[in-house]
Amino acid sequence: MEECSEASLYSNEDEVNCPGPLFRVKMFVMGDVGCGKTSLVQSLIGPVPKLNDNPTDGVKVELWYPFKTSKHNESLLDRKLSGEEHHLIIEIWDMTGRQVCQHAHQMYLTRESIFLLLYNRVDHTSCDSVLPIYTSIQEAAPGSTVIIASTKADKSPPDGNRATLPSGEQILDSLRRSLDNWRFYILKEIDELKLLSREAHAKEPESANKNKKNDTRQRHCDTYPVVKSQIEVCEAILMKVKDVTTKVYDVSSLDGQGIDELKTVIFQTALDPVQFPHLDRTIKPSTIALYDEILKLRERDLVLLTWGQFRDIANQLSPDGDDTLEEDTAFLQTIGGLLDFKMTPSLSNTPDKPTSNIPTAGTGRFICVHPGVLANAVCCCLVDDDKKAFRFESCRFWPKDSGFKRPDPQVLCKVLESIPREGLIRESLLPLLWQESILYEDQIMHLVRVFTYLGLFICYCNSKTNCEGLALPYYPHLSVQRCLYAVLLDLLPNNRPQLNWTPKPFKGDLQITIGYVFPTGLPVGVAKQLLAHCQYVGQDTSSYRHMWKYGVLQRVGEAIVCAEHDNTQFNISCRVNADEPGQEDSAVQLLWVSLSPFLLSLNKFLNFWPGLFYKMVILPLGHQFYHEEKVESEPMVSLLKCLSYWLADKKYTFKDGEVEREIDLQLLFPFKDCPTLHCVDDWLMFVINKKHLVFPSEESNTIMEPTTDAKMAVKINPLLLLSKGSLKLKSKKKKSVEVKWKLEPVGDKTPPPPPTAGTPSTNATPKPDLSQKKEDKEETTPVAQNTITEGSHMENSNPVPHVADVPLPIEKGAVKTAWSEEEEVKEATRIASGFVAAIMASAVAEFISSECESSQMYKEVVSAAQVAAARVTAEAARAAQTGDIDGAAKAVLQAVKAVEIAMGKSSTSSGQSPIRSRLCTIL
Repeated sequence: MEECSEASLYSNEDEVNCPGPLFRVKMFVMGDVGCGKTSLVQSLIGPVPKLNDNPTDGVKVELWYPFKTSKHNESLLDRKLSGEEHHLIIEIWDMTGRQVCQHAHQMYLTRESIFLLLYNRVDHTSCDSVLPIYTSIQEAAPGSTVIIASTKADKSPPDGNRATLPSGEQILDSLRRSLDNWRFYILKEIDELKLLSREAHAKEPESANKNKKNDTRQRHCDTYPVVKSQIEVCEAILMKVKDVTTKVYDVSSLDGQGIDELKTVIFQTALDPVQFPHLDRTIKPSTIALYDEILKLRERDLVLLTWGQFRDIANQLSPDGDDTLEEDTAFLQTIGGLLDFKMTPSLSNTPDKPTSNIPTAGTGRFICVHPGVLANAVCCCLVDDDKKAFRFESCRFWPKDSGFKRPDPQVLCKVLESIPREGLIRESLLPLLWQESILYEDQIMHLVRVFTYLGLFICYCNSKTNCEGLALPYYPHLSVQRCLYAVLLDLLPNNRPQLNWTPKPFKGDLQITIGYVFPTGLPVGVAKQLLAHCQYVGQDTSSYRHMWKYGVLQRVGEAIVCAEHDNTQFNISCRVNADEPGQEDSAVQLLWVSLSPFLLSLNKFLNFWPGLFYKMVILPLGHQFYHEEKVESEPMVSLLKCLSYWLADKKYTFKDGEVEREIDLQLLFPFKDCPTLHCVDDWLMFVINKKHLVFPSEESNTIMEPTTDAKMAVKINPLLLLSKGSLKLKSKKKKSVEVKWKLEPVGDKTPPPPPTAGTPSTNATPKPDLSQKKEDKEETTPVAQNTITEGSHMENSNPVPHVADVPLPIEKGAVKTAWSEEEEVKEATRIASGFVAAIMASAVAEFISSECESSQMYKEVVSAAQVAAARVTAEAARAAQTGDIDGAAKAVLQAVKAVEIAMGKSSTSSGQSPIRSRLCTIL
């Protein structure tokens, strides 16, 4: 349904008091797959009830003018409508029920909206889906009105399920219990904060003051603001939450049962100025003009604008646009006209610098002027087994006169299948996935940046194989080699690093772990996005990076940062070496400066879920934090409490079994002249601003090279001296994907205009350039392949234990303290050389494989069996070096078998099924 200009709806209004988009409300229709969402939407907006059997794959937006199109709707209210109320617009978002897409819905939900939650009353799975969907709404949009309706009211449940199906009241009771549990944890946190405030201001005994060390920090600060601010945040969230509705509305799209009753409650909610304060607001003509311009931008197929572009448009419409632009932007987001992505910068320099104090970084701020297209783009990337085929017109993307070769259907089918099987999307194929929206290249690149920030994409690796014909002439800057990993598909292997990261630091190392504790549970989609966001923060500065199913490990400068999650907690740790005596303060400063950008970005990222309650705790690891006392069990305590005690110059003691221990807060927070803190983010910003003291001269973040100095050779972990490599994903065999390849043009669609003349194209030449081979080997995301050392049962272990509960494993081959310095250097050199050999073997195998696939000459000289032998031999060497004995043994057997095939001693086939039919169906 096309949207008309807002100004045209109010032609008789006075120019100054023109209400503009006053009576406009967004309504999200959510529910499980097949519960009848689309049929109900059509029944609401149409004159008669209507059934729809086609499932919605994505988001479908409908504009509903209930009182302009039907006199019957006006009669449903018990009062007469005013002239302005006749212009009510309800923007209905019909959301897909696919579970993988439901994890991404929070990215485009707006808080001041109506939520219509549907479930099929005769289906157990649909009934069970109400609680998780209701919880996700409360996490993303607390305080919103949620209307619950059961569909299929015309049907009776099967006799066998009649007694076990929950009633509407039972479903409401489960929602009330969940909401009461959520309130309980917030009230408990408020009580703990009030107790902390009293403890921080209590005076210590005279004897304790005499024994305290002289404090030379000369801090002029108060502990009360930081605690008071957190109490106010908790109370504000608590006040927003509304009670669960008292009724479930039974409706049927087949015979119209309950439709009028549901319409009535929707209209009463949409016209309530208490729930939607913007209904009582007088809208300025400049705001109306800005919204009309947004509608024009949508017609031009624009989705995302940088903040600078959006500001220039506003300034052209109104001379004083800069003074009120922030206010207008917030209002238009309230009514659903746009989405404002205030993106936290990464750690690297980029041209578009924000107004933040975060050092030298920024991916900028984006305004989404077409939220519906953005939501569909998210869903189209999440290709799973439910998506059977891709259909598109070849002439739209590869015109005959473009000079670009069309891809072989077999090649195209293979790379498209890598999405549901491995979660990998070739960047150049994004226009195919988003073909329903005609997007220009700059819009696609903006979407990739935003999705990377939102934790939906990871710039994963570069692939040289199967690139012929994948370049699109109208998208010259989209790489045919760069692969993006779709995070929510959850197809990463669980190969947690074992040698280059241990649950506890070695002797001499210092570590700070910050835990985000979610008392009501950590949502699955949120956990994956948090991990991806951590990789985003350090993507341009880390010299080493490895991501697995439940974590990500990065090396940023001299520090190692590791993030992991389990069902209720997300931990991010930073570890540095502190062997030199007297350097503890410098080491802890390095810890905080390295960790703070990640924490600050995560805190801002969690604002996408304002109703998701969490607490930040801290776990210091290293005997130096405990006055060189041996601690049996280190405590994980509230970060806010530690900060408050440090600001108040109080000691922090805890029970270690039967012994009372003390955390050295002056070492834990080793900075002077701390200002008044109002929240934890103030502390993080203060630390970031001290970066120049920790790093007097910025050095380039490069991979550390081995040194001949004996002492340095001991201190540098040889497992971190890795060259850039790639990680092969191992996953279950998925269903096949069909590619409908139409060789002749169909329809009369006009492709996007070609790029500006003179623009260099990185993908225009389909033939490989051997002279650029060295550059092509660079990968966006270097990862090292690590495997579990203690058998295969670890691969399916979902929960990640808390750091304090994990004993230090005794690795086979670990450096013993009894070794001499010469022996330690020899062992480190042996491990490093072994890894170099394994990496070289892998590189040779990769070179042989890629050249055999792209060069006819190599195909004639080297057989496929010899390529397989090289690959498996490299895997065996790599598995042996990482300590995976079982994996190494299996790889050796496979290598022997591959060598036999290469020597002609076996006739075993490669095991790949043929591709049959001209529709390119992989069997």
